[in-house]
Amino acid sequence: MAERGGRYPGVDILRGVAALAVFLCHVSAFVVVNPLLRSPLHQMVEMGAHGVDLFIVISGFCLALPALRNGAQVQNVTFWKRRAARLLPPYWVALTGAFLLAVIPATYPYVVGQQASLGDFSLYASTLQILVPSAEGTINGSLWSISLEAHLYLCFPVLLLLWRRIGPVALLVMAASMALLWSSTGSGSIPLLGSPHVLPARLVQFVVGMWCADLIGRGIRPRRSILWAVLLVGLIVAGAASSADLSPAIVLWSVPCAAALFLVTATPTSRAMRALGALGGVSFSFYLVHQPILLLLANPLRRVTTDPIPLFVLGSVIGFVVVLAVAVPFFIGVERPSHRFSRNLARSVAPQG
Repeated sequence: MAERGGRYPGVDILRGVAALAVFLCHVSAFVVVNPLLRSPLHQMVEMGAHGVDLFIVISGFCLALPALRNGAQVQNVTFWKRRAARLLPPYWVALTGAFLLAVIPATYPYVVGQQASLGDFSLYASTLQILVPSAEGTINGSLWSISLEAHLYLCFPVLLLLWRRIGPVALLVMAASMALLWSSTGSGSIPLLGSPHVLPARLVQFVVGMWCADLIGRGIRPRRSILWAVLLVGLIVAGAASSADLSPAIVLWSVPCAAALFLVTATPTSRAMRALGALGGVSFSFYLVHQPILLLLANPLRRVTTDPIPLFVLGSVIGFVVVLAVAVPFFIGVERPSHRFSRNLARSVAPQG
């Protein structure tokens, strides 16, 4: 589909899919918890965690698309300023709210394992929590991916330099090799080694997004029938690899994510998909606030029923309504002003996501 205003509207549909997938996974994990363990429903919704993989591929795509048109270059300082202005204000506001819930005596037992500290807040505020595994769940465990995004943004100008110097193929091979090596060498003596939350494991997904931007930007697309086949087979293979806890899973998830990206950028947006596109438009705000809300809702919902299936349905419906009721005002009052601030900060060559 042709771009509109420099964007592909279908990308917001994928953001909506990713946000909904992660949300349903967390309803199962935080609201239903043990009763769904090992059930077919749990195994299905557990795959929703890979919505984060899709977010990362989309991020690489959105940042690279304008940069590659500019000769694979950005003005580094300008780029970093704009990404910081785009990411950090909403992140810090959501983090502050989650931190208050994690320290107030009346609420912290419901949202964290133990009361959070100012040290935990400092790690989160500086987006360093994924480098300290013991701190990842001390305030809001879902924010690990925001920390990872910040690190990817720091590396993006270097990736563009490597794109020009060694070429896209070599860069992709390097990133995939790094992911495979990192994921297969976990060690208890080196806490971060093997972690799927840090840069060495996830760089390949970001680079795949850059590849999609290059090919789509140049009008190179496989046939839709091929893309659908790659999407379906990719989901099956990547899902099986994840279920078996195989190290190539992170690399394999990049394949269906890329196929989905090609499909939505080539297909007109239908009315049926506009709701997902609307959710995708506020997906960052939705993601930032959803975990503490689900955790606070868990006990009241369990008083209604403990039967796993009704509890999952109830948690999904009520949780979605409540999270959306918080996310939309958050988007209007916090995230959208940060968009404007980022755009006005510099009007030169820095890409926008």
